[in-house]
Amino acid sequence: MIDKLPLQSHYEARVEDLENPSELELAIHKYLSNQSICLKNLIDTCAWHETLMSAEKTVENWKYLLTLTLLNYCISNSGKELAAKVRLFEQKPWNQDSQYFRILVALNHALTKMSVPEVGISLLESGAALIDLQEYSSWQAFPYIPHHLEFGIYLSILVYLTKRDDLKKSLIRLGKWQLNTLDANYKPLTALFVREQNGDPEENLLLYYLFFHCLAAITEENEFISALEALSKQLKNRNYSKKIHPLWILIESFFKRLPEKTTFFTLPEHIYDPSTSLVGYRSSNGCTVCTLHGGRTGLGCIKLKDVEIVNFGPQYLPLSECLGFGIEGNHLSDHGLRKSIIELKKQGFSLKGCTRLVDQPSSSPFQIGLFRGIWLEVTQELVQDRLNLKTTFLGLDGWEGTAFSFFAKAEKCRIKGVKTLLPGTLDRYEGNAQQISLESKTASLNLNIPSFEGTVQVIPLAGKHDFWGANFLIAYILHSDQKNYHWQIEFSKENLMD
Repeated sequence: MIDKLPLQSHYEARVEDLENPSELELAIHKYLSNQSICLKNLIDTCAWHETLMSAEKTVENWKYLLTLTLLNYCISNSGKELAAKVRLFEQKPWNQDSQYFRILVALNHALTKMSVPEVGISLLESGAALIDLQEYSSWQAFPYIPHHLEFGIYLSILVYLTKRDDLKKSLIRLGKWQLNTLDANYKPLTALFVREQNGDPEENLLLYYLFFHCLAAITEENEFISALEALSKQLKNRNYSKKIHPLWILIESFFKRLPEKTTFFTLPEHIYDPSTSLVGYRSSNGCTVCTLHGGRTGLGCIKLKDVEIVNFGPQYLPLSECLGFGIEGNHLSDHGLRKSIIELKKQGFSLKGCTRLVDQPSSSPFQIGLFRGIWLEVTQELVQDRLNLKTTFLGLDGWEGTAFSFFAKAEKCRIKGVKTLLPGTLDRYEGNAQQISLESKTASLNLNIPSFEGTVQVIPLAGKHDFWGANFLIAYILHSDQKNYHWQIEFSKENLMD
């Protein structure tokens, strides 16, 4: 058994330190301390907050209501008053085509003893769930983190409440797919299928832990228990600094009876999922994963011990924000010339296909992005200790104003023969392309581009909650007079620090 629930411990300590905790925080603190609580005022004041057509704000409305219905269920109160709130919320605009929203609604129904509407779980062949918060955007539906994890957490509770075998089978398939986004040591791949605005490594580690906490309790399957044990240790060893949503504390407590430890489950070396154009290779020393699917997400990640390229891919300038970063495409567009070709090799792989750079962000927050029609033919090949990344840019109007960016995490970044940069400093490099080495005490990743006609910028970052936790940005500024690019990323496990 895991001795103490890590989220609960952090939450209780935080509430005790707060000068003015909210009424909901106090209620949950009392519940965790086995004190009597009254929810009448919280229920009476629960109201729909204006969303201004924001899907994220709509999610927050439903999550707040779910926090109340779950807490009310846990203390065995009548759900009559909250059932009325659920019906009021259902009258507000929400995306009924999204299974993410449907499961939130169904869960609120189940917890208030109302008839449970059918969620209509839709999974890809591999087990990944299609998440689309926005309406009329099926071509963007994808297993984005963190919403894919949240969907699995909600599904776990629904399985517990309904005891439905079909939902449990879907949950197991979902969990097995999610293992593809972990390295061999069960550490989350920070930026895989993650948009920058949702890329806080700390918050997503919490959700990975809670996801496998729920799955281990519901399924008692060995691989999920192993994931839970590893993620629990990672969470306990991290100095968690951010506020935790009260809902996550309740859900952790809801599944407090956990299965006994079992034999450690070793994850497969190869990652292979054609339905998300995903392929990778992982070992105890590192992990390389590549994809050609996503939506404002990258082409992959590389980890070698404590050095990482957490994300890489094309983006629009300026480099200061990532709304114009990444590719777009999913199973609906993966056909014809865009069909991904995946080949597994001993300790390696190759991935070939075509993908599209996302629309260029509009300067106005209320306008859709500009369609530039920029496409990339991409080959990513991992052979021994090198990843070859070849791209051919295609577009009738060129690709001026774009870059190809690598977001990295290392102790230092050395530009060969020029200078060495440290994280979090104001120093930077802008000039001709040179060999760039991302270094730590035990490993390095060496980035080369044999023939490049533009300039490269290397910018130290803070390495905390933004840019997927990266502390260096390496950006190659592209020009329409060059369409073919070839990056070579070499791995070294020698002791390189001065």
